[in-house]
Amino acid sequence: MLGQLKLLAGLALWGSALYGALNLSQLHASWEHAMCGPWGCGPPTQAVVAMHTFWFVLILPVAGVLSCRLSPPVLRRLGMMLTGFSVCVLVGILSWQAYAWWSPGSNGLRPHFIERVLFSVATLIDVPVVQTLFAGMVFWLSSLGRHRERVPNERPRSNERPHSSKDQE
Repeated sequence: MLGQLKLLAGLALWGSALYGALNLSQLHASWEHAMCGPWGCGPPTQAVVAMHTFWFVLILPVAGVLSCRLSPPVLRRLGMMLTGFSVCVLVGILSWQAYAWWSPGSNGLRPHFIERVLFSVATLIDVPVVQTLFAGMVFWLSSLGRHRERVPNERPRSNERPHSSKDQE
């Protein structure tokens, strides 16, 4: 019963955090049109920040729970898969922007190529590319940091003390 109440409270807190993240778009600030460049202006910055925060709040608690519960080989594979997905999407964005911005008619805009790629990544809020890259790296690194537990009947290594029944109590 207590475990169910903790789960319910955690889900309510998580839902409230997601709602709060989306409400960041309602802020009125002087940085409303900070995402402008030679290509024009993008969406309001508050909306972009709200969506990126929403994706982080949605993905990172799940990643934290999974990194504690899954085995290191599964974490490593999942991390490689999420990181690979994110890198493929980022390479796709880079390729598309290179194709669109290196055309013969856009000579004056070429110095702004890196800004345009970063703008495209920042305004891609439908797919959580940055967040899945971060979660994949968290999985990958947590698989490296977790040590294998020694089986009780296994011989101790030369630098370890042997187990005794007093140590286990």
